[in-house]
Amino acid sequence: MLTRRLLLSTALATLVISNRLPFAQAADDAGPVSPVQDTLPGGFERSPGAPEKSFPLMRTPEEWRKKLSVDQYLILRRGFDEMEAASPLFREKRTGTYKCVGCDQELFLGSSKYDGGTGWPSFFMAVENSVESNDDEPNEEGGRELHCSRCGSHLGMVFADGPPPTGLRFRVNGTALNFFPLNPSRKN
Repeated sequence: MLTRRLLLSTALATLVISNRLPFAQAADDAGPVSPVQDTLPGGFERSPGAPEKSFPLMRTPEEWRKKLSVDQYLILRRGFDEMEAASPLFREKRTGTYKCVGCDQELFLGSSKYDGGTGWPSFFMAVENSVESNDDEPNEEGGRELHCSRCGSHLGMVFADGPPPTGLRFRVNGTALNFFPLNPSRKN
């Protein structure tokens, strides 16, 4: 079943790819980032679901657009989610480390990855102090927005229906992650 958020993100991504929205402009264009500005004082940008605070690593909208692909920008900085089972990391089984695409902070270890049955990479534990979630009310699915504690980038959602020992399920967009295998010569 498609959720309203998924439908909106698909429609918006289509518009971005077809260059019909301002933030699809070239990275060196000084035009607006989006129709609705979401910046902190000093021109720094936060992910829409991130709390109203500064993070250890702050970048301007232009810096984010230069660093990230269009898909990464929509997910990390605008809070959209990728399509179910779209990321190759969903099927990744090797031991290794998952890092934030936005700032290279280590977020999850491969040993905490499991099949959450959702179509997105799922983990039951994050690296200590690497991720944060909003303290506001859960969304209609019962999850809270999950973001990187270093750069504030949107990663996905966290739910209280995961396996032991934590009881948590971190449902993460593969587009928001870089995977570094422990043994790079071994194939998935």
